[in-house]
Amino acid sequence: IDAIPALERAEALAPGNPSTAYNLGLAQWKDEQRAEAARTWNHALRRSPDAPRLLMAAGITRSLPWPDIENDPARGVELAKRLVQTQPASPNAMLLLAAATLAAGDHPASAEALNRATEMKADMGAIRLMQAMLIAELGNRDRGAELYKRVRPNITQANMLRQGLL
Repeated sequence: IDAIPALERAEALAPGNPSTAYNLGLAQWKDEQRAEAARTWNHALRRSPDAPRLLMAAGITRSLPWPDIENDPARGVELAKRLVQTQPASPNAMLLLAAATLAAGDHPASAEALNRATEMKADMGAIRLMQAMLIAELGNRDRGAELYKRVRPNITQANMLRQGLL
């Protein structure tokens, strides 16, 4: 992606700017440099520990299994909880907490976070996807797979960008 060198220069000129670091990581992610994107976001979090977009990106990359990225669900839960603390009214923060706690194997906490996200009017596609994952994880794989198949066509990059999930 052409933006990467420009964003790297901007980061070098003004280190610590969470927007620049987030956008650099996003450009790296879109260029399939996933491990480098995760490193960029995690490094930026040391300088800006409460930056919401950095918490979201780092929480997703730590919680979910991605190729070439160290999976650390406990760290993902920690990041998700920090995001909820900084943005208590954010349904997306609550969805991240649901995903992170599910990845960490804490099904009751995941269900609770998912219920709270629903009350906060989170994106219904994201809620259904999380429900499918939770149902499958709790042992009803066929029902989870059926729900996932119904929801999957509505999960697009455009929708995720619009909802602030990317």
